[in-house]
Amino acid sequence: MAHQTSKQIDDKLFEIIVGNAKTQFVGTVSGMDGRRFGAAWDPDLTTKLQSQLATQEQYHWTARINPPIGTSQPVPIPFWPVWTDNEKQTKEFMMNFIASEKERYGYGVVGPSIFARNSSTSNDWLKSSPMEPPIHDEWLIYCILRNNVSLGQVEIVEKFKDGTIPREIVAKILKKMTDEGNLTKSWGNKGKYSLSSNSKRFFDYSSEKIGSAKDILDMIKIVTEHYISKGMFIVTVSQKVRKGKYRTDFVGYDYLNDSPISIEVESNIESASHPEHLRFNMKKWKDMGFSECHVCHIVI
Repeated sequence: MAHQTSKQIDDKLFEIIVGNAKTQFVGTVSGMDGRRFGAAWDPDLTTKLQSQLATQEQYHWTARINPPIGTSQPVPIPFWPVWTDNEKQTKEFMMNFIASEKERYGYGVVGPSIFARNSSTSNDWLKSSPMEPPIHDEWLIYCILRNNVSLGQVEIVEKFKDGTIPREIVAKILKKMTDEGNLTKSWGNKGKYSLSSNSKRFFDYSSEKIGSAKDILDMIKIVTEHYISKGMFIVTVSQKVRKGKYRTDFVGYDYLNDSPISIEVESNIESASHPEHLRFNMKKWKDMGFSECHVCHIVI
């Protein structure tokens, strides 16, 4: 980020950046910015990180490093460059160094920045969604607790990413979601977590939102369970749209590939009676800002 202050970034975009950038470096910032980054990195160390980020020397940074699977999130660490001798910093030296690194690690492909991926243009698909996808870890917690399930922390840890994430990390996620009112916790040290009324809206897969086709409830269950089993976000879209406006049946989001998906559900009857509508559904998604279109042909 090259902003003068993090205030120039709204909360949604800031959460996307912090939640998706695997390794993050922050130089000397103001106390306000330090507190914002500190709270996002580790709520338990907000004050300490705020002080560290606001008082570190020039050309010093603090790094938050993504931990390997199965290990705890390390505490953000300070670091600074060690300057080499001037004669080693010639253009020839740098070109040779870059060439050797490319030869060792490959050339790779530089993709668009997170700002480019979340610009106003690439966010057009959000206009079709009744709600914005939560960050991936929180969505997985929501899915574990859907269908009015109440579970203790130990049970959630066992189910979250197949039990590969340390208890301390899962506990911080649960605390954050509870503090924000997205989960409720029963009283006591061994209290159980459940979805709050605010988060239950994610799983409002009522048939009225999709249509009145025969066996619509079975179709909805098949489609939603498929995407949820893949760890993807999915939400129904209201079919009451203004004339001339496109709509889809479901909005999906593939977190691993950072890909918004237009999901269309077609029954045998609909496919046979309105083939032109089916063809149109397979074309309109690009104009709606989606990266993919999935047409689910349900045979019941």
